[in-house]
Amino acid sequence: MATLEKIRSKGVFLLIVVGLAMFAFIIGDFLNSSKTYFGQQKQKIGVVDGETVKYADFMEAVEQLSTVYKIETGQQNNDEMSEQIRQQVWDNKVTEILLGKQTENVGIAVSKDELKDLTIGNHISPIIYSRRTFTDPKTGTFSKEALLGFLTSLDQASKSKDKQHADEVKEYQQYWSFLENMVKQNTLQQKYNALLSKTITANSLDAKFAFERSQTSVNMVYTMQPYFTVPDGAVKVSESEISDLYKKRKALYKQEANFDLKYAQFDVKPSKADYAEVEKKINSLQNGFTTATDIKGFVNSNSEEKYIDIALTKKEVPPFLQDFAFGGKTGDVVGPKIEGDTYYMAKIVEGGISEPDSVKIRHIVLPDSESKLADSLVAAIKGGAKFADLAQKFSKLQQTAANGGEIGWVRQMNLLQNGFKQDLVTKLFRGGVNEVILDKQTSSIQILQVEEKTSSISKVKLALLALKAVPSDQTREAVYNQAKEFAAAATSTEKFDQAAKSKGITVRPANGIDPNAPRLGNVKNTRTVFRWANDAKAGSTSDVFECGERNDVLIVANLIASHPKGYRDLKDVSAELKAELINDKKAEVITKNMNSAMATAKTVQALAAALKQKTDTASNLNFFSAQAGSLGMEPAVIGAASASKPNQLSAPVKGKAGVFVFSVVSEQKRNDKFNAKAQIDMLNSRYAYMLPYMTLQVLKDKADITDNRIKFF
Repeated sequence: MATLEKIRSKGVFLLIVVGLAMFAFIIGDFLNSSKTYFGQQKQKIGVVDGETVKYADFMEAVEQLSTVYKIETGQQNNDEMSEQIRQQVWDNKVTEILLGKQTENVGIAVSKDELKDLTIGNHISPIIYSRRTFTDPKTGTFSKEALLGFLTSLDQASKSKDKQHADEVKEYQQYWSFLENMVKQNTLQQKYNALLSKTITANSLDAKFAFERSQTSVNMVYTMQPYFTVPDGAVKVSESEISDLYKKRKALYKQEANFDLKYAQFDVKPSKADYAEVEKKINSLQNGFTTATDIKGFVNSNSEEKYIDIALTKKEVPPFLQDFAFGGKTGDVVGPKIEGDTYYMAKIVEGGISEPDSVKIRHIVLPDSESKLADSLVAAIKGGAKFADLAQKFSKLQQTAANGGEIGWVRQMNLLQNGFKQDLVTKLFRGGVNEVILDKQTSSIQILQVEEKTSSISKVKLALLALKAVPSDQTREAVYNQAKEFAAAATSTEKFDQAAKSKGITVRPANGIDPNAPRLGNVKNTRTVFRWANDAKAGSTSDVFECGERNDVLIVANLIASHPKGYRDLKDVSAELKAELINDKKAEVITKNMNSAMATAKTVQALAAALKQKTDTASNLNFFSAQAGSLGMEPAVIGAASASKPNQLSAPVKGKAGVFVFSVVSEQKRNDKFNAKAQIDMLNSRYAYMLPYMTLQVLKDKADITDNRIKFF
């Protein structure tokens, strides 16, 4: 009993102790689990209609599309292309998720057999047969044999233990996987659109109406009194009228998240001292450049542009050097001379060259361990074996093997840029047609054959020594300090404008910016500005951002406003709504004056004279005309004229630019025979053209989409 009393007396204390222990247990468990939760949150690129787009999946798709781009263009991605690829991947993800849910709900699918038929069967999709990879090099058209050869070679290569080409095999697997998914998604969309198209179709009445409207066109004479002839002060627009119009139009003001900002731009350019320093340096190199016996070594040691030991056509020589290069002789030197921000000297290394501009070549690529096989293949080709057959059978470079080893027409520069050695390029261009060239390198062996050559043209070997004037550290620091000083003074929107005015700095507006826009104005690498704006408070000013292709543009920005996803505020559209209401009221004033004048003025010319306005004409108007000559886009006027009879003065018609009165002076009638089916088909094709875009737009409008890309890129 004493023990029980002791517990009762300490009851409150025990409850606190137990409560704290339980709280510690719960919060500890939460903190441990939240590591995973918050980690997952950080990995969300976005959420589309409840489905998460994970960072890892997104980047995998970016890598895949980058590979597709590289295979189809032969080029590596630059910053601009990477931006476009990320945008395309996001658009693809959104479409795939939204469309996938819709097609699943209505039971639309693409079976394995159907996909097989569309990729390698009897009904191959345009997505496959339009690919250059699967074309016949002889005809330039799609070749099913080339497609199947590509897939067979890819399958064999994927099973091979050849690590040397493992990366290449992976890239082509990604390429084919991308094409398959494109075919599948495109087919799903076609089926879904076909289903919807049955609900949006023209009938015989629509066909008859459209046909009759297309059979008659009119010519008219008109006069117009512009809205600006009535002073704004002559009409009054109340706030309630603006608010009422906003409520009616609100659906038109739907927006994605965006922000408005203004910014000051500081360009880091070479100073006069920087130019003088470069000029001094190039002058000091003039004698050595003129007398150098190892011109390649001299240029590569001193110039910012490496020496290229190939014969150049006139088009490949910079325009300001063409006259010198093709008018001089071997050993001649010109310069120093400045072009843009670069000082140049040029020397003719070899003139009077006559070579083809391009050659058409094909090759067989083997591992360096297959030297005996290479010799055998060369002997076989010289003995009459078909090069293309041997390339398809033995070449390890799948990209060209499927096409019989065809590389196609190339210029010397193309080959050098793709890793061909200079001596090999020279052999190809100066050797004979059909000559077989064996090139054994440390990592691979190439058997090449020149199939055709263009006619010989004049070329020149030119050594170019180039020194570009760049901002020195002192120059860069001076511009940076200027930008930093401005940022320190411009701590609010008001002070931003004041500081810019006092320092003579141009303020550039940037309104309605999409957070995922690739750049600010024409300045590259400005995503850091957007990421700052996404988290900043309205009115705040940024620090100095280093932007531009070479960090040669400094940006200081001021965030004016952030607009969330939803609808534009009334205050943001009030000015345009007021302008519209003002024009509506001006139209009432003008219409009243016109009606009064028309009591005595019975023609367009007489009315124009009474109103002190001009007359004009518009021809060949019908119900489907979008605009007409000087009349411009005035659908209300064009529609009214198309339905009017000749030689009748119209009532005043409120247009976009003013109030119009017209008279149809003549009409032309066609005598086409009405074909209801053809007319319905024509209307349905118009609907079908817009349907895919409209469908996807509706799905996006109805879906809840969260886009977090700005947090990552």
